[in-house]
Amino acid sequence: MARWRGLFPRCGTAERLATEFNPFLIQGAAQRGIQRLTGPSARSTERAALVAPVEESRTAAVRMREVIADAERSLNDLRHQFKAKQESVRRRCIERRDEFLRGPSIAATVPTPCFGRKD
Repeated sequence: MARWRGLFPRCGTAERLATEFNPFLIQGAAQRGIQRLTGPSARSTERAALVAPVEESRTAAVRMREVIADAERSLNDLRHQFKAKQESVRRRCIERRDEFLRGPSIAATVPTPCFGRKD
């Protein structure tokens, strides 16, 4: 209690401050609170709190579209490269097959059994 008296020497005791000025203090604080809650700064803060997630979602969606477009371009490039590689392998297989078929043919000699022969 002594601390309060030291803080408010002109107003008298803390009890006098609480009893005489209390209604005015509370009413003033209430009016200031209402002004802060309904004022333009409160509305702009509230609006910013509501708009921020929407803007972040839009930004994320735009970024995702860019990533998808990049992935589609990459797949298209890879598709052409894969087809070229596939054609190269096909040609190489045909060349090896043709080379194999042109090679020397080895006639298989199978001894024919001679039935009825006595050696």
